[in-house]
Amino acid sequence: MAPIKISVIISTYNRCTYLRDTVESLLTQGFPADLFEIIIVDNNCTDGTKELVNSYGKMSRPVIQYVQEKQPGLSHARNRGVRQAQGPIVAFIDDDAVADRGWLSALLDVYEHDPAAGVVGGRIDLLWLTEKPVWVTRTLEMSFGALDFGNTIQEIHYPHTPFGGNFSISRQLFLDIGGFSSQLGRKASRPFSHEELLLCCLAAQHQKKIYFTPHALVHHKVLPERLNRRRYMRQAYYQGMSAAVVAAKIQDTEQISAAGELQQVLSIAKNMLYHIVSAQHIHLTEDVYMVSYTIGKLRQKMFLKK
Repeated sequence: MAPIKISVIISTYNRCTYLRDTVESLLTQGFPADLFEIIIVDNNCTDGTKELVNSYGKMSRPVIQYVQEKQPGLSHARNRGVRQAQGPIVAFIDDDAVADRGWLSALLDVYEHDPAAGVVGGRIDLLWLTEKPVWVTRTLEMSFGALDFGNTIQEIHYPHTPFGGNFSISRQLFLDIGGFSSQLGRKASRPFSHEELLLCCLAAQHQKKIYFTPHALVHHKVLPERLNRRRYMRQAYYQGMSAAVVAAKIQDTEQISAAGELQQVLSIAKNMLYHIVSAQHIHLTEDVYMVSYTIGKLRQKMFLKK
């Protein structure tokens, strides 16, 4: 039997309703089923996740593995999946996303064309389950998971990064780095993020290249509960905190500087005033988002200095 070329890891928590679509999109990949595996990491689910996985049977092709990770948190769950993986490349997709038929082939093509590639991510389009709110501008779509760096395969650099919902990495590189930081990554009700950004920074320090390919496409569902503005601003706050953690870990002095944040606050205030005066109220949500993000960033910087 041919060796596994890539392992797909899905970390999940109580989303069996959406998880089935994710799995089905992987079962219909235009890629040989005996050359990849699917690893579903149950991070303390209390719904029908285990029953869903069992319904596919142990003889499915590709092979579907079910593992449990009791330590709560997305980073813990993904790290557990990598330890279980057999493939030299591991790919991550969210439990509320659907992969395009050519997803795996497009990711592997980049590794095959450049042996220095350490991380490869792809485009993420949003799939709205309800009508898209008017306050979600093109700029804000990225904070819901959308990602598009253009129509060409390209090397990207900090602060740009592939997103975790469409992300792949050399398994050995991942292990050498130490995996996703448990200090980052969503955990319970605390939506930390930027774990993939830190991982990419560390991969670059290992002299590996970070690539984006538009051909590896994933459709990410925007769940109705995410369209609560208060919850959304709280997410922005934690994203700011996460950015400060990454900056401190890689010693990015420009991002660590409080003077830079003061400049950002002044710029936001200027934008808000302009949008109010010009009656461009649709952009005020962007401004409030940036205020929440900046406050979170400043708060974390103050904490790290103690």
